[in-house]
Amino acid sequence: MDQASLAVIAARVCYTELVFARVNKKLATTLTTTEVKAMVQQILNDSSSQLVKRG
Repeated sequence: MDQASLAVIAARVCYTELVFARVNKKLATTLTTTEVKAMVQQILNDSSSQLVKRG
């Protein structure tokens, strides 16, 4: 997938409380919802980020 696809995903990404809990559990942290959102946006907007289609 290209940067245009990442931009669309970044604009449309949504979060639930379960998402925040899973991120914190996976990373063994206690990030706030704002910090998780900022981290996800930073990753999606990074020019070196790549998506791989599976399945």
